[in-house]
Amino acid sequence: MKRKIGRLCMVLGAVLILCAAGLLGYNRWDAARAEKASQEVLGELEQTMQKTITEHQQENETAAPQPVLDPTQEMTTVEVEGRDYIGVLSIPAVERELPVMAQWSYAGLKIAPGRYSGTTYATRIVDIDISDDGMINCLDLTTGRVFQYDEECNLLFILGTTGDQVGGFKQVSALETLDTNIYVLDAGKNTVTIFKETVFGSIVHEATNLYNAGYYEEALGPWQEVLKRDGNYRRAYIGIASAMLKKGDYAESMKYAKLADSPYRYNEAFEGYRSEFLKEYFNILIIGALVLIGGGYGFHKWRKKKRTQNTAGKEGDAQ
Repeated sequence: MKRKIGRLCMVLGAVLILCAAGLLGYNRWDAARAEKASQEVLGELEQTMQKTITEHQQENETAAPQPVLDPTQEMTTVEVEGRDYIGVLSIPAVERELPVMAQWSYAGLKIAPGRYSGTTYATRIVDIDISDDGMINCLDLTTGRVFQYDEECNLLFILGTTGDQVGGFKQVSALETLDTNIYVLDAGKNTVTIFKETVFGSIVHEATNLYNAGYYEEALGPWQEVLKRDGNYRRAYIGIASAMLKKGDYAESMKYAKLADSPYRYNEAFEGYRSEFLKEYFNILIIGALVLIGGGYGFHKWRKKKRTQNTAGKEGDAQ
C-alpha cells in the first residue's frame, strides 16, 4: 500500500514538473514571438512612416509633423497590420528601438508600448524650474499652463490658462519658484503672476516628499487627508496603495491600486497576497490533496474488491 502511494506521489510530482517545464517553454516561446512581431512592425513602420508623412503634407500643406508649424494638429499615424502607430521609441542605454502604438492596451503590450493619453504636438515648453523640495515646474506656451511634477515625474498640479481673467496669460515666457510660491512672467501683458501654495497643496507636497524619500507608511496619513479633501486625486490612491504594500496589507493595497488604475502596483500587491495565501494555507492544501488522492485510491480499491466479491458470489450461485 505504502509503495503504491509512493509511486502515485512520484507520478504526480513528475506531472507537476512537466507542467512547470511546459509553462516555462510557453513563456519563452511567447516572448520570442512578441520580439519577432515587434521587430517586424518596427521595420515596416520605419519604411512607411516618412512616406506617409510626405503624402500627408502634400494633401494638406497645413498638416505638418512639426509642432512648431501647427501645435494643434492631430499626430500623424501609420497603420501596420491593422494597428495605428505614431512613431519609434529609441532607448540608447540598452540599444533598443520600439514602435509606439497610437492607443495603449494590454493586448498591444505584447507587441509594443502605446500612448496612454495626450499628444506631443499641443505642448511647447518654454521654461522649466525645479524648486528646493524637488518639484519640477514646466511652463507651456501653447496652453499658458504650469505643469507641476514630483521628482518621479508624477503630475501633481496644473496651474493657469490662456485668457484675460486673473490667472490667465497672453504669452508666457518664464517662471521661477521661491519658497512655496511660483512666479510666472507674461511677456504679452508685461505682468508677473504669483501662485501661492494652498492648504491642500501643502498636504500634497508633504505626502509627496515623504513618499519620494521612501517613508511610505509615514506618508499614509497625509495621503488619506488628501483624499478627504479631493476623492478624485489619483496620486493619493497610488501613495496609499504603496504604503499598504509596505505594511504587508496586500488586500488593501490591491483595493487602492485598482482605484488608482495602476496595474503595476496592483500586480505587486497581488504577488504579495498570493505568496501570503500560499504560505498560510500551503500545508492545508497539500494535506487536502493527499487526502483526496488517498481517498480516491481507497475508493478505487474498495470498488475493485466489491466487484471481485460480487463476481465470486455470482459464480458460486451458478455452481
